[in-house]
Amino acid sequence: MAPIVVGLLGLFAPSLSAQAVTGRVLDGTTRRPIMLASLVLVDSLGTEYDRTMSNQSGLFQLAPGRPGAYYIVATALGYRSSMDGVLELGEGGHIPIEFYLRPDPIELEPLTATVERVQEHLTNQGFYQREKAGFGHFIAPLELEETSAMDMVDLIGRLPGVQRLGTGGGIGLFFRNLSPGQGQRPGAAPAPTGYCTPEVYVDGMRTVAPQSGSVPGARLNEFLDIQDVLAVEVYTRISATPTQYSILNTCGVILVWTK
Repeated sequence: MAPIVVGLLGLFAPSLSAQAVTGRVLDGTTRRPIMLASLVLVDSLGTEYDRTMSNQSGLFQLAPGRPGAYYIVATALGYRSSMDGVLELGEGGHIPIEFYLRPDPIELEPLTATVERVQEHLTNQGFYQREKAGFGHFIAPLELEETSAMDMVDLIGRLPGVQRLGTGGGIGLFFRNLSPGQGQRPGAAPAPTGYCTPEVYVDGMRTVAPQSGSVPGARLNEFLDIQDVLAVEVYTRISATPTQYSILNTCGVILVWTK
């Protein structure tokens, strides 16, 4: 399942007079609009408040009719379903989002024992279970083999909600700081205005180096070679971050699994 990124501004602006969620549904690979995707607005109990379909440009609008905390479930033929939330809508609030749905691949039987071991390893780490839940961005082994990215910063910096910024004589990864609950971890170098520095875990262990000292940003190239990486998970929202990686987290998290 694919992730969702807050960031689409100005859509449906003339019609907004109350609480509304507007946005666009896009193919997570080609970035092309997805027509006739189903969008459902629900609360934490699963109660449905509004439902709509995306148009030929992938655009949609949902209006619950009252303030509250909501989730959006997006489904489309040939794609993995996706959910985003919590979306906090205040009185007259408006939240713009983009849904990136991932094509639903045809599963093939493992061709070699190596593939079986890789799948078993990532299964044990919870990678596939979290990918199925669809709350983050996932880069699987096959995608890593086929990527044109030159290094880790290039690879992750291409994902929605992630920004590559040059600071302190190098390039670091930052998340957009769009929520009042997101901020900077105590002791970390200050991030540029509007951004925060994500936590980084390698094989389940938190790494401090990219966030320490006077240099901001997650500088994965300083300690990771893309050739050694098996899979990646990126959570640009605290609310979407797996519980075991959210302790003391103030921005979001990058999980890296190595070979």
